[in-house]
Amino acid sequence: DGGDTHTKMAQKVFESDFLLPSDISDAAQDVISRVLTKSPHKRLQEVNSLQDLDFFQDIFFGDLIEEKLNPVDVVPEDFFPMSGLSWA
Repeated sequence: DGGDTHTKMAQKVFESDFLLPSDISDAAQDVISRVLTKSPHKRLQEVNSLQDLDFFQDIFFGDLIEEKLNPVDVVPEDFFPMSGLSWA
């Protein structure tokens, strides 16, 4: 039961724990965990903080802000191996 209102749904999310797949990189797990941390004081909230994380070490944030990059330029083709999604 996901909850029949936004408030109930948010409460369920807050009360639940999540498990990350073991086949994703430590750097990806770090980003996801920081964004999904329940405590607002510990949660990664500012976009500028992303550029300091290992997962984004090869991303030029200035180019993103200036819209010089497309998602295709940033996300590798095999990023969604289990879903069957692709950029093609």
